[in-house]
Amino acid sequence: MVVAFTITVFVVLLIATELLQRRLHLAPEVSRRVVHIGSALAAALLAFVLTRGQIVAVALLFTLVMATSQRFGLLPSVHDVSRTTRGEVYFPLGLAGLALIAPNREVFLYGVLVLGLADGLAGLVGERYGRRPLSFSAGKSAVGSTTFFAVAAAIGLGVLLAGGTAALPALLVAAAAGLALTVVELFLDSGLDNLCIPVAAGLLLQFL
Repeated sequence: MVVAFTITVFVVLLIATELLQRRLHLAPEVSRRVVHIGSALAAALLAFVLTRGQIVAVALLFTLVMATSQRFGLLPSVHDVSRTTRGEVYFPLGLAGLALIAPNREVFLYGVLVLGLADGLAGLVGERYGRRPLSFSAGKSAVGSTTFFAVAAAIGLGVLLAGGTAALPALLVAAAAGLALTVVELFLDSGLDNLCIPVAAGLLLQFL
């Protein structure tokens, strides 16, 4: 019952974004980011209602759904962007990988929120204000990467403090993890950040 409700929530989110994009004539990059952030926020709740196996199963189901949708162009609000990317397919696959390696709810939440908020907001800010990409990156801008670091560090600090970590160690670990993830994200393109970032975030929070 809970799994069916979860699937319904994600389907409704996709359909609602598609209708919103058509009604408001949003640029595909904008509507794509809306789905990205909204899906991550919804996925963050999965740790509270689903088992690890159920999260993996739902994520793999949506990997298939998004691959099929991309193949047949069923969701223009998500797929119709000028750049070459399979990020919408890698997104649920990255969540499945995160669920497999996360030992607890806090690590899962961190990975999901970094993927959704840090990556999603960095994309929006970078596309709006990033005048030129960094020469050594995969098309990323300084302002976008700065946004990624700031949001990732803030998320890490919040998760660690909520888990009982003392303030100074929490700040140091959150900053170190945020910086490492920012560097990783700089060199990932074609949507691979959606696959690698949540898993890398989960591993970093565990070992730092």
